[in-house]
Amino acid sequence: MDSLITAAARALAAGDPLGALNRVALRDDAPALALRGIAMAQLGEFVRAKLLLRRAARAFGPKEAVARARCVVAEAEIALVSRDLTWPAKALDAARATLEEHGDRVNAAHARYLEVRRLVLIGRLDEAESRLAELDPAPFPPASRAAHELGVAEVAMRRLRTKAARAARARAERAARHAGIPALTAEVESASLVLSTPAARLIARGEERLVLLEEVEALLASKAFVVDACRHVVRDAHTVVSLARRPVLFALARALGEAWPGDVARDTLVARAFGAKRADESAAEIVREYGPFPGVDRVHGVTYDDQHVWFAAGDKLNAFDPASGKMLRSMDVAAHAGTAFDGQHLFQIAEDRIQKIDPTTGRVLATIPAPGGGGDSGLAWAEGTLWVGQYRDRKIHQVDPQTGTILRTIESNRFVTGVTWIDGELWHGTWEGDDSYLRRIDPRTGEALERLEMPPGTGVSGLESDGGDRFFCGGGSSGKVRTVRRPKRGSNRAG
Repeated sequence: MDSLITAAARALAAGDPLGALNRVALRDDAPALALRGIAMAQLGEFVRAKLLLRRAARAFGPKEAVARARCVVAEAEIALVSRDLTWPAKALDAARATLEEHGDRVNAAHARYLEVRRLVLIGRLDEAESRLAELDPAPFPPASRAAHELGVAEVAMRRLRTKAARAARARAERAARHAGIPALTAEVESASLVLSTPAARLIARGEERLVLLEEVEALLASKAFVVDACRHVVRDAHTVVSLARRPVLFALARALGEAWPGDVARDTLVARAFGAKRADESAAEIVREYGPFPGVDRVHGVTYDDQHVWFAAGDKLNAFDPASGKMLRSMDVAAHAGTAFDGQHLFQIAEDRIQKIDPTTGRVLATIPAPGGGGDSGLAWAEGTLWVGQYRDRKIHQVDPQTGTILRTIESNRFVTGVTWIDGELWHGTWEGDDSYLRRIDPRTGEALERLEMPPGTGVSGLESDGGDRFFCGGGSSGKVRTVRRPKRGSNRAG
């Protein structure tokens, strides 16, 4: 291996992608392509990184199986960071096996840690914990030990074992400092904030307050009877009963739990549990479709700046003219979920953070942590704050745009995709299987006031009002943006 390749590899290992590019940016041999791809990934240029890594994998000869496997692992990491959970896990497993067979234990372990992170994201905690138990991080370099401890901490937090999570975070912090890689240190520090940030809202005896993860753990271990609106279960210290498939019964339990030790009027219980079934609903009127657009596989968030419609498409933020449908702008910005406009700047969810973007230059001006830590969906601007949807948690958070602090939380009884405000009305999209709706909800209680049913198979991934009688709706994997007519007041009610 020549000296420039060696120097570039050392720069990447130290977290210096620009230093690596300075050495190999003009080279197109296989090792240089692979290093350039990893450097671009570290800089957040995921589309370019994937292309370079694939070129490198093709360029390596038949006897260079280890090099090709390393390219596969690097591409898998990009997919994971981009929350692309459809990336073939079998390819990563095969690459790991190749690395182990050829004695590359460090990169094989890294592949295993990527597999653990994917398992955690899809909720398979038992498998993730089993994979971690198979690895002894002691012989590995500090960066690998930090990755191991981050995985241990993530599983512990998901299982509400905060003492174990704190201990793992501390070990990860020590290993990251020893590694001396600024990006790794920042990742550990960001992950540590989860333990000091409110994780839930507790309603008890008519009072409401935000609670930390430790307090949630203590509550669930106590003798208290808990109605868990996040997991849709009721539980005490010994028994857990899932009501995820029994929404009426859960609505009754929640209403009674919020009022305890007081009573709830029968009419109120009926309205909470059966209001959605008794009320009428209306079909969404699709006025126009835009797209599919060239090079766009999926539409995530959508916003409107009074002239152009902007939509997130994974690794780009695009803008088109709603009058002509013509694409006008495309910026290389990580854009994985909701999009919003505050009258001057764009805000874009990118993995576990929210970016503030200059729409003229595309430059990221500031970032704040996203409240869902990667589970965020919709994004809207109203009342001088950001409103962030949580898909699986069925929540909408009001967030301080300067700090990311959660100011208040609205709970929904449906999955939340896009979010928008118009004339004091809070609307959100929901998409479950082939069913998708636009729902107007009470911003105080989260109760559904109105519902527009999209045609079967037509989902809503992002949502924005034009300030008048139209909603712009992201169409997910269709690659389209649709315009839906906003109903006049006094139209049908639903849930």
